[in-house]
Amino acid sequence: MPNPVELLPQGKIKEAREAYDGAIEHAVRDMVYVATSQCEAVADGINFDTVGAFGDPDLKATLLAVETLKKQYPDICAEVGMAGEFVLGMHGEMTHNGVRLAGLYPHNQVKIAQDAGVDIFGPAINTVSTKSIPEAFLPQHTMILVLKTYIFIKASCRL
Repeated sequence: MPNPVELLPQGKIKEAREAYDGAIEHAVRDMVYVATSQCEAVADGINFDTVGAFGDPDLKATLLAVETLKKQYPDICAEVGMAGEFVLGMHGEMTHNGVRLAGLYPHNQVKIAQDAGVDIFGPAINTVSTKSIPEAFLPQHTMILVLKTYIFIKASCRL
Protein backbone atom coordinates (compact mmCIF):
# COMPACT_ATOMS: atom_id res chain seq x y z
CA MET A 1 0.00 0.00 0.00
CA PRO A 2 1.44 3.43 -0.89
CA ASN A 3 2.21 5.96 1.82
CA PRO A 4 -0.34 8.82 1.65
CA VAL A 5 2.09 11.25 3.30
CA GLU A 6 4.46 10.77 0.37
CA LEU A 7 1.66 11.05 -2.20
CA LEU A 8 0.23 14.36 -0.97
CA PRO A 9 3.33 16.53 -1.72
CA GLN A 10 3.37 15.01 -5.19
CA GLY A 11 -0.16 16.33 -5.77
CA LYS A 12 -1.62 12.82 -5.93
CA ILE A 13 -4.65 13.67 -3.82
CA LYS A 14 -6.95 10.93 -5.14
CA GLU A 15 -4.29 8.27 -4.62
CA ALA A 16 -3.52 9.57 -1.12
CA ARG A 17 -7.19 9.41 -0.15
CA GLU A 18 -7.39 5.85 -1.45
CA ALA A 19 -4.30 4.95 0.58
CA TYR A 20 -5.88 6.47 3.70
CA ASP A 21 -9.03 4.42 3.09
CA GLY A 22 -6.93 1.26 2.87
CA ALA A 23 -4.96 2.15 5.97
CA ILE A 24 -8.18 2.47 7.97
CA GLU A 25 -9.05 -1.17 7.30
CA HIS A 26 -5.63 -2.28 8.56
CA ALA A 27 -5.77 0.00 11.61
CA VAL A 28 -9.23 -1.22 12.63
CA ARG A 29 -8.16 -4.84 12.24
CA ASP A 30 -5.05 -4.28 14.38
CA MET A 31 -6.85 -2.30 17.11
CA VAL A 32 -9.63 -4.89 17.36
CA TYR A 33 -7.10 -7.73 17.44
CA VAL A 34 -5.12 -6.21 20.32
CA ALA A 35 -8.21 -5.11 22.25
CA THR A 36 -9.85 -8.53 21.80
CA SER A 37 -6.78 -10.17 23.29
CA GLN A 38 -7.02 -7.81 26.25
CA CYS A 39 -10.75 -8.43 26.69
CA GLU A 40 -10.19 -12.19 26.61
CA ALA A 41 -7.57 -11.70 29.33
CA VAL A 42 -10.29 -10.05 31.46
CA ALA A 43 -9.52 -6.39 30.83
CA ASP A 44 -12.30 -4.14 32.10
CA GLY A 45 -11.58 -1.31 29.70
CA ILE A 46 -9.74 -0.23 26.57
CA ASN A 47 -8.06 3.18 26.31
CA PHE A 48 -7.56 4.70 22.87
CA ASP A 49 -5.25 7.65 23.47
CA THR A 50 -4.09 10.51 21.22
CA VAL A 51 -6.92 9.72 18.82
CA GLY A 52 -6.87 11.84 15.69
CA ALA A 53 -3.12 12.52 15.85
CA PHE A 54 -2.99 11.47 12.21
CA GLY A 55 -6.17 13.34 11.35
CA ASP A 56 -9.57 12.20 10.18
CA PRO A 57 -8.46 8.68 9.06
CA ASP A 58 -7.11 8.02 12.56
CA LEU A 59 -10.37 9.13 14.20
CA LYS A 60 -12.46 7.11 11.74
CA ALA A 61 -10.44 3.94 12.43
CA THR A 62 -10.84 4.37 16.18
CA LEU A 63 -14.59 4.94 15.94
CA LEU A 64 -14.97 1.80 13.82
CA ALA A 65 -12.82 -0.20 16.24
CA VAL A 66 -14.93 0.95 19.21
CA GLU A 67 -18.14 0.03 17.39
CA THR A 68 -16.78 -3.44 16.59
CA LEU A 69 -15.56 -4.02 20.15
CA LYS A 70 -18.83 -2.86 21.69
CA LYS A 71 -20.70 -5.44 19.58
CA GLN A 72 -18.38 -8.21 20.79
CA TYR A 73 -18.01 -6.98 24.40
CA PRO A 74 -20.94 -4.70 25.26
CA ASP A 75 -19.83 -4.29 28.89
CA ILE A 76 -16.27 -3.23 28.12
CA CYS A 77 -15.44 0.39 28.95
CA ALA A 78 -14.11 2.24 25.90
CA GLU A 79 -12.13 5.40 26.63
CA VAL A 80 -11.07 7.81 23.90
CA GLY A 81 -8.63 10.66 24.50
CA MET A 82 -8.18 13.10 21.65
CA ALA A 83 -4.82 14.31 20.35
CA GLY A 84 -5.75 17.87 19.44
CA GLU A 85 -8.40 20.53 19.76
CA PHE A 86 -9.76 19.88 16.28
CA VAL A 87 -9.47 17.00 13.86
CA LEU A 88 -7.00 17.58 11.04
CA GLY A 89 -8.31 16.95 7.54
CA MET A 90 -5.55 14.70 6.22
CA HIS A 91 -8.13 13.03 3.96
CA GLY A 92 -10.49 15.97 4.07
CA GLU A 93 -13.68 14.29 2.87
CA MET A 94 -13.93 11.46 5.38
CA THR A 95 -17.23 11.04 7.21
CA HIS A 96 -18.59 8.77 9.91
CA ASN A 97 -22.34 8.20 10.05
CA GLY A 98 -22.82 11.21 7.80
CA VAL A 99 -20.67 13.59 9.87
CA ARG A 100 -17.57 15.09 8.30
CA LEU A 101 -14.63 14.41 10.62
CA ALA A 102 -12.17 17.08 9.48
CA GLY A 103 -12.43 20.21 11.58
CA LEU A 104 -14.51 18.76 14.44
CA TYR A 105 -14.04 20.53 17.75
CA PRO A 106 -14.58 18.84 21.17
CA HIS A 107 -18.28 19.70 21.51
CA ASN A 108 -18.93 17.80 18.26
CA GLN A 109 -16.25 15.12 18.79
CA VAL A 110 -18.01 13.96 21.94
CA LYS A 111 -21.29 13.46 20.05
CA ILE A 112 -19.77 11.23 17.41
CA ALA A 113 -17.75 9.34 20.04
CA GLN A 114 -20.89 8.74 22.09
CA ASP A 115 -22.71 7.45 19.00
CA ALA A 116 -19.86 4.97 18.42
CA GLY A 117 -20.20 3.62 21.97
CA VAL A 118 -17.41 5.47 23.76
CA ASP A 119 -17.96 5.49 27.53
CA ILE A 120 -15.29 7.99 28.60
CA PHE A 121 -14.29 10.88 26.33
CA GLY A 122 -11.29 13.11 26.91
CA PRO A 123 -11.14 16.25 24.78
CA ALA A 124 -7.80 17.90 24.08
CA ILE A 125 -7.89 21.59 24.84
CA ASN A 126 -5.21 24.27 24.65
CA THR A 127 -2.73 22.40 22.56
CA VAL A 128 0.02 24.90 21.81
CA SER A 129 2.54 22.81 19.90
CA THR A 130 4.93 25.71 19.25
CA LYS A 131 5.45 26.54 22.94
CA SER A 132 6.57 24.73 26.05
CA ILE A 133 4.14 24.49 28.98
CA PRO A 134 5.59 27.53 30.87
CA GLU A 135 5.51 29.67 27.70
CA ALA A 136 1.94 28.65 26.90
CA PHE A 137 0.75 29.80 30.31
CA LEU A 138 2.34 33.24 30.50
CA PRO A 139 0.00 35.78 32.17
CA GLN A 140 -1.13 37.34 28.88
CA HIS A 141 -2.31 33.95 27.63
CA THR A 142 -3.83 32.60 30.84
CA MET A 143 -7.25 34.26 30.64
CA ILE A 144 -7.73 33.28 27.00
CA LEU A 145 -6.77 29.68 27.76
CA VAL A 146 -9.04 29.50 30.80
CA LEU A 147 -12.01 30.84 28.84
CA LYS A 148 -11.34 28.54 25.91
CA THR A 149 -11.10 25.53 28.22
CA TYR A 150 -14.33 26.49 29.97
CA ILE A 151 -16.24 26.89 26.70
CA PHE A 152 -15.15 23.52 25.28
CA ILE A 153 -15.61 21.57 28.51
CA LYS A 154 -19.03 23.11 29.15
CA ALA A 155 -20.20 22.30 25.61
CA SER A 156 -18.84 18.74 25.81
CA CYS A 157 -20.42 18.07 29.21
CA ARG A 158 -23.90 19.20 28.15
CA LEU A 159 -24.31 15.92 26.30
